[in-house]
Amino acid sequence: MKRTLFIVCCFLFVSSSLSAQIRLDSWRSHSSMNTVTDITIDGEGNYWVSTVGGVFRYSPQDGDTEEFRNIGALTSMDCSAIAFDPISSNIYIGSSGGDIDIYTPQGTWDKITDIRFAKNLTKKKINQFLFVNNVVLVAGDFGFIDYSYSGAPGTYAQRIGTFPQQTEVKQILVWKDSLVVVTPQGVGITSLKNTSFGNPFTWKNITVNQGLLNNECHSATIVRDSLFIGHKKGISVYKNGIARLRYSTKQSEEFDNIIAIDSDGENVVMSKIFTIEQLDKGIIARPTFHEFAKHKTILQNSTPLLFTFFTQNGGIGIQKGDKQEKFIPLTPFANLFTALAVDNTGVLWASGDRDRGTGTYILENGQWNNFNTSTRKDISEDGTFKIATFSDGSIWLGSWGGGVTRVLRKDNDFEFTRFTNSNSPLIGLRNAPGFIVTGVVAKDRNNNTWVPTYALGDPGPMLTMINDQGNHKPFIAPLTLPRRTFTDVVIDASGTKWFASRDEDGLGYFNERNTLDNTNDDVWGILNTGNSTILDNSPSCLEIDKNGVLWIGTSAGLNVIYNTSNASRQGGKVTVSKLQTFSNQVVRDIAVDAVNNKWIATNQGIFVLNEDGSEILATINVQNSPLVDNDVRAIAFDYQSGKVYFGTEKGLSEAMTLAVRPLEEYNVSVYPQPFHPGIDTELIIEGLGENSGVHIVGIDGRPIRSLSTRSRKTVWDGKDEFGNYVDTGVYIVQGVSATTEKAGAAKISVLRK
Repeated sequence: MKRTLFIVCCFLFVSSSLSAQIRLDSWRSHSSMNTVTDITIDGEGNYWVSTVGGVFRYSPQDGDTEEFRNIGALTSMDCSAIAFDPISSNIYIGSSGGDIDIYTPQGTWDKITDIRFAKNLTKKKINQFLFVNNVVLVAGDFGFIDYSYSGAPGTYAQRIGTFPQQTEVKQILVWKDSLVVVTPQGVGITSLKNTSFGNPFTWKNITVNQGLLNNECHSATIVRDSLFIGHKKGISVYKNGIARLRYSTKQSEEFDNIIAIDSDGENVVMSKIFTIEQLDKGIIARPTFHEFAKHKTILQNSTPLLFTFFTQNGGIGIQKGDKQEKFIPLTPFANLFTALAVDNTGVLWASGDRDRGTGTYILENGQWNNFNTSTRKDISEDGTFKIATFSDGSIWLGSWGGGVTRVLRKDNDFEFTRFTNSNSPLIGLRNAPGFIVTGVVAKDRNNNTWVPTYALGDPGPMLTMINDQGNHKPFIAPLTLPRRTFTDVVIDASGTKWFASRDEDGLGYFNERNTLDNTNDDVWGILNTGNSTILDNSPSCLEIDKNGVLWIGTSAGLNVIYNTSNASRQGGKVTVSKLQTFSNQVVRDIAVDAVNNKWIATNQGIFVLNEDGSEILATINVQNSPLVDNDVRAIAFDYQSGKVYFGTEKGLSEAMTLAVRPLEEYNVSVYPQPFHPGIDTELIIEGLGENSGVHIVGIDGRPIRSLSTRSRKTVWDGKDEFGNYVDTGVYIVQGVSATTEKAGAAKISVLRK
């Protein structure tokens, strides 16, 4: 059984009228929990696991999993440490940004944020919690701080003996009557009775001068009254004031590096990339899945449990016999959401960037599925970094080096067909023709798919057309466009293909003038900072809106082209305009919603512009919403439901909007029924046609309130034109399209309390 914790949030951004409102509600966060940072076990035997995408609790008894993210739970999803306090039964969670979240036995959350906001701390990542002497010790990249159980900070040990100020503390442990801290500068020891950890003179330093293998220490453990200290290339042991080398690895072998050490109660346990070993006893585990990232041994009722952390987003497992048994929730493969698209069935398709090979992940009916070379035999490469979906049901995946892949739904599965230099005119680099970089593809009115290829100055087609029958035709650009540096393509109403360079070559365009076999009348052109007012020679994104206007995102704001049809004519002059209302912003992506508003992704959040871009309707960021991160890389809409998705490199945010594609025929419905003005926030009006005037009238036809919307959906707050709540009674909502003159109506039952 899987349970995901989330909270419905409502944020209302209102301009001068209800018809122009931008509202987001029903927020959810999605993130990968495949990169594990720490684990602890609570008093009931549940495993609590911290990841870079949040925390999950796993019950080994029944397999129940519960996930915790930033909505209604964590301050930050990038969690770096977790620990169970047996005295309070609280779970302490630390983040890479210095946040501390505390989950209580009552299911509530407490927060400590003074490390995050401490101006004197240059590094804030939390590495460990230790509960000793009725205080909570917090170790991190800043040193360590003790807290009372009420959350009040005590002593800040920012200098440990002679170590530099704010030396990173990797680990804290208790040894006999001493407190031991492990750092990249060596080891520090002080008495547990020390009441002034912040006094550097109360600390003793153990370094190479006392016999350590080297000062670079990453972990430590205690076995039979001896302190064992882990280094990358060996283990030192310290006892009776003397340190000496206890174990060394093969100096030239990277795979023999020690990642972490701890104890199973009797032996020192060390993890390496390909093995987990007991000191002096040899190998006890080899990776069943990916390589080991580290391990952690936890004693539960004196029984050692060996947990294995895997690289490559591999999750976590527990050693069972000679293999590891994974226990991770089904989440996206990675937290990289730099490309997003929604298909015609409402499935969200997502992928990461070009370099990290995370494959493709989809969200369907609330469940994630990961498509990559390790999950499917019909996928031969993981370099997806561009996605496009179309009304014919096809999904096209552009890759960094693997060509382009067409995905079609087949019954309850998908069929993947890859196009490379072996089965199409696509060609890559001169010295590596099979390394084919493709970008965002586009479809023309004849359902032909146009694929750009990126290969700098190497020869080959700049665009390749692939039709439904699998036939293809390459188009090689003239000398005016000498380099193949274009990856994103959109097509306007005149059939002109517009493509953006990623390497300072500007904005290109091409039109074959409906004669695929006659290249003599082809139109090619290039717009750059030298011959136009385009803001940047490396446009980041392109979008054609519902009026046929081309929107161009750059590192300095937005450009628009209104007369795109001129590009289809030989010698036609194309005018590039700068959008004055939105400048000096780094634009990552542009999305057009169902009512033609423009949603602009930037490194400072999302800006929503009205239809012509003359007004900023809303600004959405982490300060006023549950958005995962302000650096938004991609936006995608589900026009049928009104869902919007915001992709970042720290996870994905999802919300509901009022921008829903209108119906051709009215089918008006309202909820909740009965409606309680002043108690219910609003009445939802659904099933509207295009460009509707919405009129609330009494049962006798008396006018109460008039609204307007271009969406299928709008809301009424229960007030009349004068701002007063209406009385108990039955009312009629009437919708009339100003475009089609079609109409529809529904009854509203209003009950004042």
